Amino acid sequence: MSLRAIAEAANDLAELLEKSAPKGLLHPRHAVHIKPARAAIKRVMVHFFERQRKAVLAAVKPHIERELLLHPRTNKESFRVAEASQGGKTFARALIPTSLHPLSFSPTAGETSEYNEAITDLIGAAAKSLGTTAGPDFAGDYLAKNSLSKLTGGLNSTSIERLQDALATSWDAGGDYDSMVKAITDTFDDFTTTRAELIAQTEANDAYSDARQQIAVEAGLDEKRWDPDGDACPECQANADQGWIDIEDSFDSGDDAPTSHPGCDCGCDYRKSPDMEESLREAEAWEDEPRNSKGEWTSGGDGSTAEERAKDRVERAKASAVRTGQHEQAIADRSEAVLSQAIGVPRTPNNQAFDLENDDVGIEVKTLVNGKNEKITMSKTALARKLGALDGRKGYTVVVDRRSGGLTGQATYYYREGFGSFRLGSMTKTTLSELRSIVKS
Repeated sequence: MSLRAIAEAANDLAELLEKSAPKGLLHPRHAVHIKPARAAIKRVMVHFFERQRKAVLAAVKPHIERELLLHPRTNKESFRVAEASQGGKTFARALIPTSLHPLSFSPTAGETSEYNEAITDLIGAAAKSLGTTAGPDFAGDYLAKNSLSKLTGGLNSTSIERLQDALATSWDAGGDYDSMVKAITDTFDDFTTTRAELIAQTEANDAYSDARQQIAVEAGLDEKRWDPDGDACPECQANADQGWIDIEDSFDSGDDAPTSHPGCDCGCDYRKSPDMEESLREAEAWEDEPRNSKGEWTSGGDGSTAEERAKDRVERAKASAVRTGQHEQAIADRSEAVLSQAIGVPRTPNNQAFDLENDDVGIEVKTLVNGKNEKITMSKTALARKLGALDGRKGYTVVVDRRSGGLTGQATYYYREGFGSFRLGSMTKTTLSELRSIVKS
């Protein structure tokens, strides 16, 4: 067998293994980094929940006997286990108030250290998966916004409700002091298994995916694709069905990158768009032109030097890559100017939060020039920026649909109060005169 045949067979086998392997973050190339981090974060959360359990029991145990005496059961209320009775709920709320101040404590230095180390390793692995390295401040910036203290502290309302439900059920079943202690212990046992695992999975996936998204942008990649973990939920499948989208856009779920929900194991693929790749190949092609021993380009048969021909190819490649973008930008720019004049709201300089604004309104303008996508998207960062800049004013999103008429044809207008990712079907079709009245009302 020839070397070529062996290489082709190896490629076929690799492709087959790739197709049969788990997808999303369950794929071996991601899982090798994520699994150790999940295990570390789960250990941290189990340790924290165990300290929390001890604190709850220490706070509640001295009051169990008294509350049992203050809330005696009647025959009608006893042993009703299908649904907690009103008496059981009253007993539970008295024993576990909605605010347990002694339980608002910080994670230990050891817990924080292990969590930070797991997240830092994950971010480094995320960068490595894209063939680069993360900046020295990247992990620190992420942990400043997503510290362990935000996952811990006092009991949240969901945890308190679960404890109250367990105690109410035990009270209805005729439980005594020991039964109440067991109800609390069993609830925390569930925390240290199901809840700790879910937190570990979600936090590890969030850190890894967020890092890959930001590093992909810094690396110059300009498209992304949602990669589900096999049989995806409807929300994640809708994201996957979008295919490749601009790296700055949000997916249908409103997320810039996975995860879209607790327990989500989806990943995200990144690439340079085919147009960009072609432009880069053309722009770099001159490097392959023949040179002499001094490193100088040699002449071609047409009388021009190879360097001149290469430079010409670069210019033609650049022009080809941007021609379509320039045309679309010209249409969008003109559409924005027409809209501004028609509704009487001035345009803003570049890099402002809104495209049009005055003392009363801020307006985001989206122009559709081609394609069949019926949805406009907005990243979480852009949304936060616009909401922060409103300062008490009304905000609107306006879509100018020029896909059928181009720059000179008839445009169709849609609007919706507020900002975000919307489908055209959820927006109101309007006219320029109607829109003028709306923004002035």
